[in-house]
Amino acid sequence: MARMPGNRHVTFQPGELGQVLSVVDKKTGVLKPDKNIDRAVKDAIRFGYVHPASTTRCVRILKEDAAYPLFGQEDRPCPVCDRGT
Repeated sequence: MARMPGNRHVTFQPGELGQVLSVVDKKTGVLKPDKNIDRAVKDAIRFGYVHPASTTRCVRILKEDAAYPLFGQEDRPCPVCDRGT
């Protein structure tokens, strides 16, 4: 994830994660934002892929899954959820 800072909080603007996970309409070929983003994040939490406090605006990467080196301070507060690591 290109925007993962040292605190492992990958942040998104409202609706942005839906755009990232867009699906192609088979009839028109147009990208349509995924409408099941909340469920996708909950499933990722349930399967242990992301931290349990993750949301559609702040996906928190588990420490053991973080790519190194990380950029920035690990304890820097997240601008979305206001938490550090």
